[in-house]
Order: sequence, then structure tokens, then C-alpha cells
Amino acid sequence: MMKDASRISAPGQTRPLQPAAPGEANDWPARIDEVLARRRPYAAWLRDAKSYLRDLRQALEKLEKHRQEMAAEPAFKPHVDGLDFAGLARRTAGQQQRLEDIGRRFERSTLNVAAVGLVNQGKSFLLRTLSGLPHEVIPDRDGKHSQHDPLTGARSTILHESGAEIRGHVTFHAEPELLAMLNEYRVELLKSLGQDSGPPAIPLATPFIGLDDFLRRPLPSEVQDSVEPGRAGALLKQLRKYRHLLLNNPSAVGREPLDNLSKDEIIKFVTQDAAGKDERQTYLYLAVKEVRITCNFPHKGVGKIALIDLPGLGEATLGGPERLWETLRLDADIALFVWRVTPGPSSLVEGSEVIELYDTCYQALRNVLPLDEWGFLVLNHDRTINNLELCEGALQKIRGKESVLRFFRACVCDCSSLGEVHEHVLRPVLDHLAGHIGALDRRVATACAEAIGVLTQDAAAALRQAEEAFGGEIGGWNDREFGRLFRERWDALCLGLNNLALDLKDQANKPDDSFVRQVGDALAKCRDIQLSLNPEELNEEIDKVTSYDLVVVDHLIRMRARISALLRTLDTALDQPLANVKAKVAKVLGMDGGFSRLAPQGQLAALRDRLAPHSPQLREAFDNLIGFQMSARGLIGYKIRTKLQALEPRRSQWEKNPPNVEALAGPLPEPRQQPRIKLTPEKPGATITVRKRNADGGSGGAEAHQFLSQLLGDTLNEIERALSEDYSRPNQVAYAIVADFVDSVVHYRQSEDEWRSVYLNLREHVWTTDYEQQRRQQLLLEAFCAAVARALDLTRQTAISLPAG
Repeated sequence: MMKDASRISAPGQTRPLQPAAPGEANDWPARIDEVLARRRPYAAWLRDAKSYLRDLRQALEKLEKHRQEMAAEPAFKPHVDGLDFAGLARRTAGQQQRLEDIGRRFERSTLNVAAVGLVNQGKSFLLRTLSGLPHEVIPDRDGKHSQHDPLTGARSTILHESGAEIRGHVTFHAEPELLAMLNEYRVELLKSLGQDSGPPAIPLATPFIGLDDFLRRPLPSEVQDSVEPGRAGALLKQLRKYRHLLLNNPSAVGREPLDNLSKDEIIKFVTQDAAGKDERQTYLYLAVKEVRITCNFPHKGVGKIALIDLPGLGEATLGGPERLWETLRLDADIALFVWRVTPGPSSLVEGSEVIELYDTCYQALRNVLPLDEWGFLVLNHDRTINNLELCEGALQKIRGKESVLRFFRACVCDCSSLGEVHEHVLRPVLDHLAGHIGALDRRVATACAEAIGVLTQDAAAALRQAEEAFGGEIGGWNDREFGRLFRERWDALCLGLNNLALDLKDQANKPDDSFVRQVGDALAKCRDIQLSLNPEELNEEIDKVTSYDLVVVDHLIRMRARISALLRTLDTALDQPLANVKAKVAKVLGMDGGFSRLAPQGQLAALRDRLAPHSPQLREAFDNLIGFQMSARGLIGYKIRTKLQALEPRRSQWEKNPPNVEALAGPLPEPRQQPRIKLTPEKPGATITVRKRNADGGSGGAEAHQFLSQLLGDTLNEIERALSEDYSRPNQVAYAIVADFVDSVVHYRQSEDEWRSVYLNLREHVWTTDYEQQRRQQLLLEAFCAAVARALDLTRQTAISLPAG
């Protein structure tokens, strides 16, 4: 019994009713009504207990599903391996079924006496004497009413109703029930034939899938060579009976119940032998599940009792012990054993069939009520064989200390004598029902309540174990796991950024390949100008403008302009090196920092917007890096312009060392006036006089080509030499801006805290696999802990008490 009053409880025992004194008028009907009235309050207890067990079972089954899911996770497996919610759920289901079973005990409107025995013991004959039913309802095989011939084919429940005529109610087996029985016969027959492990070609090797399938399959014709020819023959005979039934009366299976049958109609549904009747009804009893017969017992003051007649055990029919056990467990208040002792070795005491029958009945309520508190033995005094002395001897053996067969009462009685049956059987049975069944009811209910209490305690212990396994801290797992994952990523990010800064430092004084390549490409295009100079074309130009110097000066100006245009493309020459170093930072953030899914293209701006929306320190560092621009014009523009001054006319070699005009042959042509070109003078107001071409054309074009080509080559060489001094400048700048970025985001005092917040907010993007597993584990744990808490509340808060005794 449970100590916790808040749980299911079972207070004191019911005071048993006192049996009537011998010779006094018995008020059995009133006393039996009182017993039945005492059963009714258990209905509310049963309802509450069933509801509790249903909820507990559902909670345990749900927890078992959670446990199985968690056991698949290495982090949880050690904590849940020892939890047996499945076993507790099965125990709960067993208790549910037990409540359903005892519910039938407390819900029925009669007290029931079940007659049990082997075949040919006089069991049905005794019931006929008790109930007053004629042989048309409980018939004899030979028609002479011999008590030796067992004829009961289907379970019969006989109810006493004062003044009632004999009426019957028949229910039939549904097809699935009958099919299950046929397959039981099939399996047992194969075992008896020694073919249970035979090939699939054997006609009965596979289960029947329907009644039509059973009828189509051929049955064995001979059993002489079988392992158990006697049993095989008996089983085969039963299968042939079922086949006869289904061929001649197939509509009997699964038909609607029949009510209000007369005594002449009842016989065909209960007898095993209907010789002389319609052949189609010979085995109709095989389709019957139960027959309920209402009649007026030939005894006064009986009250609300019912007699249950079961087919005798000992034939080759299957399921007899199981049906007996189920009837006693669910529907019987008293088991009335009827045994007939015959000359020879006493089968009553030593016979294996008797012991097996007793043990079968004993198991019905083994853990609740011992059989000696509700088992009554009647030794059938058969006057036709004069076995009185044998019965009395058997009675003495049973009452002996060495006997294992125990009953609350045993007697010798002529089952054909109405007087003896009334005095030796009916009176003690009614006294026991009226005086003791109430106490036995209480013990049955108390046993169930105590079993539910033990189940509740065990479930609560398992639930507390589950609760303690995780320390009651659902978030603790997430914090520890995140801390581990963050530390790994933070260390990798710090290492990656620091290594990048060190690599850039090592490269700081080395030429940047991208910058060198772009400078080389621009200068190569400038040298194409040199290659494009043509002496022939220069001659033509000199002839056209009639001035050698004017052509040279014009080309100087145009070459300088073209070179300036080509070198202006270097304004963006530092963009790529700068973009490269920013891409390296983005790569470290993506690969080592784990943020690659946030910016698949390595865009620093996208990373900044996702990583530092709420951190001023980190955002400023990102903004400085992203916003940094380095213009080639600002870095190298002045140097290029300085070197281009060599292509200005006032600074040209022509101006410094003009050719000897007087040495040129031929006079200048007339009457054209001397052209004068104003060039930028070194001194204000000064002018430069440009020479005319010589009169005969001469070699001015070749001279101009040589002059311009030499001047252009020297100028480009000077530009290249000047720019080479800055080839390492992009790497130096890259190191500087990255080192500054690393200092701002890694070595700043609160950087780790800032990054912890970043990673916490973006954990599902950083650890898509790891964190998804962590998130799944977290959800599993939260669901599991919530289910544990609900189940614990259920076991703590449920209060179900038995009604007062």
C-alpha cells in the first residue's frame, strides 16, 4: 500500500457479511443485492484510475520516443541509456488491462458461479440441477439424460430471474476471431504431423488469409505416419467440423445476435451432438461465441446470481484452457469444480489433467486472490457406479496436509439430487457469495490500487533520474557547447588575421606584381608611339608646313599628350592591389572566422553589415578598411609629370643645341613670309624662331625621326626608373591598413567580448552543421525535459482513493 496519500490509496478492508445461521431463513437476495451495491462505488475509482493510467502511459510512451531520439546523440546517450520508459509504459498498459478486467467484475449486475471440469465429470448435469433447465437446453448425447456424456459446445451463461420463462440470447464469432482459431489448429496440426518446418509447398504451410482460403486448401487424408497420430487425428477431425460448418451454414459466422430464443431453439447453438437434427445445424455451436439463458431456478431465495457453463477440458479442441482462464479472471466470483472419481488409480489427486486444470484456474487471480478463497470442489457421487467411498477417500486426501489442492469448501454431492445440490452446493455457494465476496472485492481493488501505486513510485523514480541526469539546466548544454565552438572559431580567426598581417609584413618591401604589370603595360603602349614614328611621313609633314622645327615641336606636344593619356590609366593601378588585400581579409573572415555563408563573394561591406550592426568598435574598423582608397595619381602623378617635362619644346635638346642654319644649303623660298611660332619662353617676352626646311628637302625627316625617337625613349626610361621606386608601395600600404584593422578587431581590449556577441547572434550561419546538431539537441533536450516535468506533475498531483470500505 502506498504511503503517499496524494497517490492512489486503498484504505481498510471491508467487513465481511456474516453467513446465515443453519436452519434460519436465508435472506440471500437482499444480501447479494448489498454485495452488488457495494461494488457500484468502485466505478468512480475505476474511471479516475483508468484516466490516470491512460495519461501516464501516453506520457511514458512519448518520453520513450524522446529517449530513443536522444540516445542517437552521443552527447545524450550516456544520460538516457539507463531509463526504461518503454518497460514502464508496458507495465502501465498491463495495469490498464487489469483495470479493464476488474471493471467487468464491478460492473456486472449478478454474482457469477463458473462450473469447471474435465469432460465426462457431470459439470453440465450439476448446472442443470441447479438451474432447473431441461435436457432440451442442456441435452444428453444418448437422449437418456446420462450425466456421463459431455455435450456443451459453446459457453453458456445461465441467469436466474424469478418467474421467468426459458429464453436465450446468442452471439456469434466474427470472421477474424474464427480465422484466428483455424490458424491455431493449422499450426498445431502441422506440429503433430511433423511438418511444422516443412517446405512452403505443403498445403497448410502458410496461414489462412480468409475463410474462403481455408475451404480451398486440401486437408491431410492420413495421419498414421505423423509424429502424434492420435492428436493429429483429433485436430484434423475438428478442422473438418469447421469445414462442414462453413460449407453448410456460412452465414452463421459474423451474423447479428439472436434474441428471445425458445428452449427448443437454444439446443442447436450449444450442443456438440445434434443427431437427428438438420445436418446444416450439426456444428452450429462452432460459430457461437456465447449463449445467455434466462430462467427461473428451482430454488427459493436465490437472488441475482448467474451460472457459467464452459465446454469441458480434455478434448482435442484448442483454446479451452485459455477461455477457462479468461472466464475465471473476468467473469467469475466462484469457481465450482466438478470432479467424478472413478475406480482405479485416483486421477483426482495424482492425475496430470486434474493438476493442470487446477493450476490453470489458480493462475487466473494468482497475485490477487488465492484459489482457496473462491474455489469450491464438488465430488460427484454417481450412484450408477456407486463411487461414494471413492469420493470420500478423495475428499480426505484433499483435506490432508500434503495436498496441494486447496478450496474454501469441498463436499461430496449427488449432482442429480435436487435436495443434495441445494443443501451441499447452492447453500454454501450463496453463503460464500453473500458473506465473503465483498471482502474479496476489496482485496481485488486494493491489489490493483497498490500495483498502480508501485508503478507510480517506479515511474516517479525514473522521471527524477531523468531530471537529475541533466541537472535541471536546459540552457547549460547550449552554453557549454557554444563556448567550445566559439573558442575554436575565435582562436582560428585571431590566428588567421595575425598570420595575414605577418605575411603582408614580409611582402611589404617586395614589388607588387599587379602594379608592376600595369606599369609595364602602360609603358609598352607608350613605346608604341616611338615605333609609330615614320621618316617618310615626317618629310611629308615638313614639306607641307615648310618648317622642320614646326613639325618636331608639333610631334613633341602630341607625344606628350598621348603619353599623359596612357599613363593616366595608372590612376587605377593601385585599385587591384588594394582590392586583393581586402579580399584576403574577407577570405580570412570567411574561412577561419566561419562567415563564408554570410558573404559568398567575399564582400567586406556585406560582412560588415552582418557582423557589426551593433558594435561601434568593429564597425569603425570595417569602415576604415572598406573606405580606404589609394590613388596612383596622388602617389606617382608628380613623378610622371616631372619626367614628361623633357618633351616640352623649351626644355628639348633642340632648344639647347639648335642646328646650324647657315650650314643648310639653298636659300629659303620666297615670297612666303617667315612663320613664327611662340613657344613657352624661359624668360618673359622671349620668342623662338623656328627654322624653315632647306630648299631642296634634304634629310630633315630622318633627322626629326632620330631626334624624336631618342628623346621619347630617354623620357620613358626615366619614367620607368622613377615608377620602379614605388613598385613595393602597394604592399607597404596593404600591410599598414591590415595591421591597423587587426589591431582594431583582435587586439582591442574588448574585442573577444564583441566577437562572442557576434558569433552568438550568427551561430546558425557559422556552424550550419555543428550548430544545427546543437540546435536539434537543444530542441530534443527541451522537449524531453518538458515531457519529464509534465509526467512528474502527473504522478505528484494525481489523487485517486478507493471508496471507503
